[in-house]
Amino acid sequence: MTTKGLMPALAIGASLVLYGAAAVAEPRWYVFGGLTGTKLETDGLQEAALSEGIAASGEASDTAFGYQLGAGVMINDTFGLELKYSDSGDGEDDVFFTDGFDIVPANIDVSIDGITLYGVAAFPIAEGWDAFGKLGYTLQDAKLSVDIFGFGISDSEDDDGVAVAGGLRYRITPNWAITGELEYFAVDFGGLEEPLRGSVNLQYFFAAKK
Repeated sequence: MTTKGLMPALAIGASLVLYGAAAVAEPRWYVFGGLTGTKLETDGLQEAALSEGIAASGEASDTAFGYQLGAGVMINDTFGLELKYSDSGDGEDDVFFTDGFDIVPANIDVSIDGITLYGVAAFPIAEGWDAFGKLGYTLQDAKLSVDIFGFGISDSEDDDGVAVAGGLRYRITPNWAITGELEYFAVDFGGLEEPLRGSVNLQYFFAAKK
């Protein structure tokens, strides 16, 4: 083989070794917990009321505050997997119904909880800062209760679908980090808008990033 042919082959071989070493880098396991704010809103309440011959003042809408807990592993510096449980907390709103003569107030309480499995991709953007994106699958359970003059009605429904998230991570120390994240669940509960969530989380890595 000529020198002209050897140099490209050597460069290709070296690059394959380097990429291979990165791919088999020691996994970094982590745990995390955080506070969440989830936008919960009914969908189709006014139409449902009209079908019964009454009118509703609007959709029930609130931002519920809850929590999430999870664990994950960064397989290398870029890619990882994550599993978490989240509970939105309760979102409450008052909606008024009328038949044209009387007005009846109803207190509506909505919450969702469930598990989500994500594939994670993270990229450094500045010293101590990473941007990340997540794509995965979620299974969520929605609970809705209505109280009208002390008379309660409740129902629940579950659904699964695609989950997408993105955010920023700041490494406080080699083992500790804070993240801020926006998250969207493509789930259909047949009466609720698809949830949108923001969260602030604290992560602990069992092995420091080298």
